[in-house]
Amino acid sequence: AEYMGEEAVNRARLKYKDLDTDIGTYYSIVDKLGDDAQDIIDAGHPDSQSVSERLESVQDGLANLQSMCDSRIYHLDLEKNYHDYWRESSEFIQWMEKRLPLATSDDYGVDYDECQDLQKRLAVLKNDFDSGRKVFKGCESVAKELISKKRPFSHKVQERQDKVKTMWNTLVASAEDRERNLDAAAQIHTLNRDIIELNQVVDEKYSQLPTDVGKSLSENKSLLKRQKDFDNELIALEMQLDFVRRDGNVLEAKYPGPNAEQIRKKRSDLEGSWTELKNKGNCHKDDLDSYFDYYKILSDADGIIGWYKEVRKGIDIKSNVGDVSACDMLKNQHMLLQNEIRARENMYESVIYRGEQLLSNNHPNSETVKSKIAELVKCKDELERSWEEHRIYLDELHEMHEFLRDTKRFQSLMDSRKKYLEVPVDETNAAIELESSLKNYKKLEARISGPDKIKMDNLSKNGNSLISKLHLDTSSIKKRVSGTIDQHEEVSNLAKQKIIKLESELAYSRFLDDYEQWQSWINEKTYEVEQKSYHNITDIKEKVALLQKHLGYEAEIRAMEPKINLIMQDGQNLVKNKNKNKKGIEKKVHNLEKCFAYLLHMLEVRGKILDEVKDLVEFNRNAELVEDWIRNQRELTAANDT
Repeated sequence: AEYMGEEAVNRARLKYKDLDTDIGTYYSIVDKLGDDAQDIIDAGHPDSQSVSERLESVQDGLANLQSMCDSRIYHLDLEKNYHDYWRESSEFIQWMEKRLPLATSDDYGVDYDECQDLQKRLAVLKNDFDSGRKVFKGCESVAKELISKKRPFSHKVQERQDKVKTMWNTLVASAEDRERNLDAAAQIHTLNRDIIELNQVVDEKYSQLPTDVGKSLSENKSLLKRQKDFDNELIALEMQLDFVRRDGNVLEAKYPGPNAEQIRKKRSDLEGSWTELKNKGNCHKDDLDSYFDYYKILSDADGIIGWYKEVRKGIDIKSNVGDVSACDMLKNQHMLLQNEIRARENMYESVIYRGEQLLSNNHPNSETVKSKIAELVKCKDELERSWEEHRIYLDELHEMHEFLRDTKRFQSLMDSRKKYLEVPVDETNAAIELESSLKNYKKLEARISGPDKIKMDNLSKNGNSLISKLHLDTSSIKKRVSGTIDQHEEVSNLAKQKIIKLESELAYSRFLDDYEQWQSWINEKTYEVEQKSYHNITDIKEKVALLQKHLGYEAEIRAMEPKINLIMQDGQNLVKNKNKNKKGIEKKVHNLEKCFAYLLHMLEVRGKILDEVKDLVEFNRNAELVEDWIRNQRELTAANDT
């Protein structure tokens, strides 16, 4: 035979698998022999060559045996795969032959239930396709593998796989066609069933629809809720009716003839019952809505009227508080109350509007509605009047407490200013420290006469305004106004006196610093003038040089003369302003004047000694000026020529 039977293949595979295991065992033995042989060779045994050759022969024989065993196992595996494929494909063919009659049947049932049973059986069949598809793909994969090996059985495998593929495709296509046909039949059966069920539901709803409108708001609400539930049920029912309409149109176009005529007649009867049910429901809903508006207007009006009266009762209670924050709280509460009143404005207007609508529609209870609206309008007007009167009261109360608070803060500010101004300044401080203190006090005085004065004027103006309005507590306001003005005037005068005193102390400190500085400078210059004598100098050049130096020295001293005169003038001003150190200042001014006059006298004496060379020095200075001018003109001329 070209290939072995399945049982023979399995027996041979087991035999060669065992042989492969034994070869693995012998590989371990040969490896051990190799280690022993290597030890003999390493020891230099006389038979080392023969041992090595013998070991190589054993290893080659074992390798050849392993190769032959592997090749045989490979071919046996291929034959086993062939037998497995043949067996599985045969079973798959039987599986498909069993299911093919159901997939190709022309039975669609006589009604919806029977058609649905057929659909379920077909669905079970199609569910089996998942496992069948896996088997088909497995057969396809194994067949391709076996065919590619080009064994003696490859042609037979190709024929079998072609048959499997043809049967599988036929089964799947037939099932798809069967499913589409059953779906079409189910649609017709479903439409007939839905029309019958909808007719039953419409008739039932028509008989259940009530006619009562209720004797109170609660009863009317209950009936409206039932009517709403009924309307929701109709919406859901109409959605079902829409499905019937849509499906009917589709099926009439798809199945013309007697079936289409029967569908149209059943749909026409259903549409008539549906229209009659909707008309009856709409009429009842209009009646319920009309009486709901009536009961709701009375209920809303009573609620608003009761709230208006309760709020007005609270407004009429006058509250007296002790500060601005408490008054602000009352005002905020009052404004919030206005927001609450305005929040109910929409409800108020809604009640008025709905009442007028009922009156215009000639509702049976129009007189009751008219009386309730008049009562509501009256209560609202009274509440708004009370709210405005209480707002004016709270505004006056707030203005008074705000004025008292501001004057208290201003008086506290003036007290702190006064304490600061009453702190004595150390008159022995240096001029820079006195100047810093004076600057701070001037800033303070500017604030007192500027922003503080404005605050005081505003407080006085506000107080007088409150008094002119005949405010709640006129006596307290008058007292606060006069106290604020007096306190500010006191602090302002104290600041001005402080500044005058500090200015005088600062001027005296600066005078002392300037006096010490310039007295030292005069003494130094006087010493220099007295130490140098020019009487014994005869050389004219040396005299010229001394004259130039003298002139520079004299110019320096003359330049300082205005500053020294200014210092003496400052001292005289201090004396004139009756500074407490008047005698010491007069003495220092006199001493400074005397010393400076002596210095000028010594300069005059030395200048007379050098008078004879003044003309020569003047000539040389003028000659230098002329030479400089000539040099400049030459440079300008040369620059213009280029």
